[in-house]
Amino acid sequence: MFSLTGQNQLHIRRFTKQAGQHTLSHLVESQMLVEANKDCLKLLVPMIQQSQVDYVTDPARANAVILDLVGQYNNGWLYDAGQAAAAVELGLSNGLIANSPDGTLGSFDLERVEAFIASAVPVYTKIGAKMKEGITAADIVTNEFIDPTIALP
Repeated sequence: MFSLTGQNQLHIRRFTKQAGQHTLSHLVESQMLVEANKDCLKLLVPMIQQSQVDYVTDPARANAVILDLVGQYNNGWLYDAGQAAAAVELGLSNGLIANSPDGTLGSFDLERVEAFIASAVPVYTKIGAKMKEGITAADIVTNEFIDPTIALP
């Protein structure tokens, strides 16, 4: 569980379900969580967008913190400065970190989500998952909290 304290609280529960076990109740519950936490999300989502821009623009400070923690935890995870630098470089060059087609960092491309739904629904239906009849991109994603002025340079 992830929590923000204060006036705007957001609780995100992780569902670890195997493919095909997600039900309509999860969709409804997710929509209820979004509705209940709108004030928080209006503040949080632009902060996340801006933090991504700040990180790829100058990753040195964040990478130093990550590398320090890797050393402190000493739990077998190997990660060095070269890997940290390469992660940013490759994320950008391979388009994993990029503006959406609308020029905004972090927004959903609703046409792409619709194409995914068209491909995924038959697969999930075939394995017995209960799918919402006529499910659309608006049922599972939103750009409501995205700040359209935040983009990668």
